[in-house]
Amino acid sequence: MILLPQTDTASALRVANRICESVRTLEIVTRQGVQRLSVSIGVATFPANGRILEDLLFTADMALFAAKDAGRDQVQVVPT
Repeated sequence: MILLPQTDTASALRVANRICESVRTLEIVTRQGVQRLSVSIGVATFPANGRILEDLLFTADMALFAAKDAGRDQVQVVPT
């Protein structure tokens, strides 16, 4: 989880997409060779997606599953 105080949804999406792009450049050397990394991110913002922590976590989790279901290695936000 990353908390971005005073950040709207559009700005949070920009940060999350930069994280995805940065992780894509990473490589891990294993016995099988070089492996690329990826990340799926779900974004939730206060108060649009909830006013209490549990609601925000639930919404971010739903967005994360949406990112994975859509093919992974991407950012999703659940519409309000």
